[in-house]
Amino acid sequence: MRFKSTVVNAIFLSVFPLCAFAAETAQKGEDNAEKPAASIATSSRPALASDNPSFPARKIRIAYVDLARIGNESEMGKEFKREIKEKQEKLQQQIEKRKKELERQKKAIEAKLPALTTAEREAKGREFQKKVEEFQKFAMNTEKGLLNFQEELSRSMFAEVEKVSAEYGRSKGFAVVMVKQELLYVSGDVDAIDITQDVNLTMNAGVKKQ
Repeated sequence: MRFKSTVVNAIFLSVFPLCAFAAETAQKGEDNAEKPAASIATSSRPALASDNPSFPARKIRIAYVDLARIGNESEMGKEFKREIKEKQEKLQQQIEKRKKELERQKKAIEAKLPALTTAEREAKGREFQKKVEEFQKFAMNTEKGLLNFQEELSRSMFAEVEKVSAEYGRSKGFAVVMVKQELLYVSGDVDAIDITQDVNLTMNAGVKKQ
């Protein structure tokens, strides 16, 4: 499975101009000039939520989904595994059948070799080599077809996970919903919540309705 992950960082900066305030202060009398700079700056800036401890900073809520669990536990994931296994077994039977046929032909040629001329042996050798190459090509195409089938099912399942996760994230007020990663650091201002179980249940409910 090939999947993409995005890390989103938001930085907010607020700048309050002080030039006009400084010019106005310079034109005032000695009393204003002696007023402590700290108190002037404090009285001039807008009130912030951080000034009042009763207004705690709002945490950023992000959610993550474990795709491995979805693949193993969801009804869709289990069904896809059954389909892949059935297709793999069917293709393996085809390969084994052609392999046995090739071995039978090899034994038949080896039994005739003593009675053949050098030219005939070389011709039989080239003929058999061509069949071996055809078998190898068939086996490679079979493997490629199976991989394409797996990728198609994986894309289908990821599209469903993406859809359900987006709807869940919007309804629960999450800022980001991402695929589970090895998080090296999470700030105390961030709530990282595993929503795999909820996504799994929603997907299973959708399968039952079908």
